[in-house]
Amino acid sequence: MKRFSYQTDKHSDMIEITDDLHEWVQSEGFTKGVLTVFNLHTTAGITINENATRM
Repeated sequence: MKRFSYQTDKHSDMIEITDDLHEWVQSEGFTKGVLTVFNLHTTAGITINENATRM
């Protein structure tokens, strides 16, 4: 399991994590499978925007 940690300086913020996840998957040599992303904090959330333009 890999843990990523992000800090924000606003009350409400969105952080693009796609590149971080992609780099980690490549560095591990994974070519097939399922990547599960979750957060441990009750006031945080994960949003998936398929085909969205980059922030």
